[in-house]
Amino acid sequence: MSETGRLRRVLVHEPGAEVEEMTPSTAQELLYNDIVPVESVRREHRELHQVLRVFAEVVEVSAVLEDIAAKPTGTAILSAALSCNDPVSRDRLLERWHTASPRSIRDDCILGVTRDSIRLKDVYAVNRYLTPPLPNLYFTRDSAFVVHDRAYRSAMAGRVREAEAAIMAEVLSALGETVDSELAAGARLDGSVRLEGGDVLILDENTLVIGVGERTSPEGVDALIESLVAGRDTPLTVVAVDLPRSRATIHLDMIATFIGPGELLGYAPLLTGSQARKAFTITAPPGYGTSWTIREHESLPAALADIGRPHTIIPCGGKRTITQEREQWFSACNSVAVGPQTVVVYKNNPRTLEVLNDSGYAVVTGGEVLERPGDFCSVDGQIRSGPTAIAVEGVELARGGGGPRCMTLPIEREPV
Repeated sequence: MSETGRLRRVLVHEPGAEVEEMTPSTAQELLYNDIVPVESVRREHRELHQVLRVFAEVVEVSAVLEDIAAKPTGTAILSAALSCNDPVSRDRLLERWHTASPRSIRDDCILGVTRDSIRLKDVYAVNRYLTPPLPNLYFTRDSAFVVHDRAYRSAMAGRVREAEAAIMAEVLSALGETVDSELAAGARLDGSVRLEGGDVLILDENTLVIGVGERTSPEGVDALIESLVAGRDTPLTVVAVDLPRSRATIHLDMIATFIGPGELLGYAPLLTGSQARKAFTITAPPGYGTSWTIREHESLPAALADIGRPHTIIPCGGKRTITQEREQWFSACNSVAVGPQTVVVYKNNPRTLEVLNDSGYAVVTGGEVLERPGDFCSVDGQIRSGPTAIAVEGVELARGGGGPRCMTLPIEREPV
């Protein structure tokens, strides 16, 4: 697994009515930049979904939830996940679902279940939900991630998203993935352990790049490394990047994503020059409890060069500071590669598209790919185009706080 290997299977969720459960007063609590109109985000997400289907098998979260609900043990699995093992909530769900259809159970998982008001205090209660709606569910990369041959349930920084991570773990398990939930369990016992999928970038089978910031803690990175090296027979190299604690840089993939061999799409002010964020290269030998070697560097590019993996930065937003900052905010760096040098980006970042074009990438729209899919990918799954940036609509999706990478959870890629 890597960031740029040929994409074979990817997990997505089309946003729906759960997005309308969010109000201006709850947007910040639910980790959104702003409220978003559901029909617009659904339309934009559908284009992304259709483009991905040209290149890979696309699995829809809601369909897997419905499949789980139809199984004899499905209600027990889903009620435990949604209630975070609170026995009262779990039993109320099981009672509610006793005669419910799989589709109704699926909808409850996503839309949430309100508490019955049997006393006036219930009407005034701060928490109106037995289980909460999941308006962030379409950011599938946040709550789970796959590293090499193992899936991880994220240790979410916000408790409001614990049920979402639990649901994603069950979805991955139903798809046949071995899911490690120890990080999430550690987060509940020790609040210092935080690790979310948007901070975990996979360079190759021996190298990861991980952001340390608002959503991922140093303790979370340490815990992931310990988990990975325990089952390896070769050393693991991790580049840990220190991120500003700000809304614009909630995850590493908001300032850097790998798009091809030796290339990254990045927010230059935080990668080079006087504002560059320091990075640490960590070399961890196989085996639990081994001694690691840690070296500090002035920037992510310097750290990558130090491990013999130099990368060219393709700067989002072009050369002007204003357009760099504006387009970074609109998730210009948050791209996802469907193969080496074939990358999906937002159309609403024109300066970034110009820079990609100047760097040798043909820029096409999502509509063009859907009109002529055979020009870009053969029936047997081989990418036919050269370096290509596929620009999809994303104005409203960007307002939600993420880009194509946030909304895709790769399950299977070909090796590079």
